[in-house]
Amino acid sequence: MEISAIITFVNTLCKPHSPYPHLKPQAADPTPAHPTELLIPCLQPSSILYTILDPKLPERINMIKENTRKILNILIVALVVTGTIVMFQNRPSATGLTASGFHNLKFFTVLSNELAGLTALVQLIFDIRKTKTVKPLFYLKLMSAAATGITFLVVIGFLGPLYGHSKMYQGSNLYFHLLVPLLCMAEFILYNHDGLLTFKSTLTAMLPPIVYGLAYIINILINGVGVWPKSNDWYGFLNWGPAAGAVIFIAVILFTWGISLLLMLFNRLAGKRTRPGK
Repeated sequence: MEISAIITFVNTLCKPHSPYPHLKPQAADPTPAHPTELLIPCLQPSSILYTILDPKLPERINMIKENTRKILNILIVALVVTGTIVMFQNRPSATGLTASGFHNLKFFTVLSNELAGLTALVQLIFDIRKTKTVKPLFYLKLMSAAATGITFLVVIGFLGPLYGHSKMYQGSNLYFHLLVPLLCMAEFILYNHDGLLTFKSTLTAMLPPIVYGLAYIINILINGVGVWPKSNDWYGFLNWGPAAGAVIFIAVILFTWGISLLLMLFNRLAGKRTRPGK
């Protein structure tokens, strides 16, 4: 009896009171109430407790996310420009993973980072003009985030242990192997995709490695493998034979798709509790 009396007392305090007591209350809603509405009315939007909280908190969180995303885009553009300038001053390394001048554009890492920089620049233009992002730009953002993400993972899990992590983050590689990929993925996670990000849309993330891989293979078929360090197989995918090279090619494509799925998951988690009514 004492417990029920306490619950009744708390519910009485939490129950919203009409500012016009002389008016008759409206008829009760025939829809059954949720158990939490019956047991804990203090947690409902009309209760006294809810008014203590900030009702504009979701909007403020979204504003913080949007401003952070804009700052990240500015950083991405600045770092890609800086990395490109440093890259053109590089000399070929003994690993064969660094060339000189425009020869660096043969690397997937460089191409994916340049794509990320251009995409971030276009996004900034849209933000300045306060224009809604178009669907093609969304797909470019997804592809660049996943492409730089696979670069980040390959360096962390394969090239770093093989050649030494310190060598993988020297010169322009500091920007292209580490900083830009992290910022690019973080920016996409904070991005409000307006329903464009679906399981089907993540398939587009596989386009960059597929196109690059086909161009890589066609170049070898036309010009041959060549002799190191001027080999056309600069990644060494064929060192273990064509079959191993094909497996690596497929693995890169699938891992890139896996990164896009993770980006979709984290994007949804980041936006789940910051939308009104959620």
